[in-house]
Amino acid sequence: MTHTHSSINKPSAEQRMQWAQQICIDNKARLTAQREHVLRLILDSSKPITAYELLDKLRQSQANAQPPTVYRALDFLLEHKLIHKLRTINAFYSCICPGDKHAVLFLICDNCSESTEIVEPNLMGQLHQRITKSGYVSDFPLLEVLSTCPSCAAA
Repeated sequence: MTHTHSSINKPSAEQRMQWAQQICIDNKARLTAQREHVLRLILDSSKPITAYELLDKLRQSQANAQPPTVYRALDFLLEHKLIHKLRTINAFYSCICPGDKHAVLFLICDNCSESTEIVEPNLMGQLHQRITKSGYVSDFPLLEVLSTCPSCAAA
């Protein structure tokens, strides 16, 4: 399944959930109710969300939810390329092209953590070539750029 999107025409959360369900069917992977719930929480979040923020939200409907539950769901969602892990801020963000193997540029506001995923094949292709030329191996680089979002810049 291949999707081409920019951050401007970002698919809806419902569309990405449908894609996630289809990706799991295609890969013969089980999108359990728990995994789907964690994915829905990430899709519904306007900003990247940490594992403990997810746990807090999960406990609103499942009082006995424990950290391993969240981490197992996150591992599954990462494995199937339904979400991204932003290491700079140790948070998770939904993918605008779920299931696709693609290099990604993330702009992350260092004030409010607002993030924008940009799928820019030419730029990321050049980055991949530079990585390979240097002897490193990275199939699908994820580049995180700390900057200031428009809202914070205007404030």
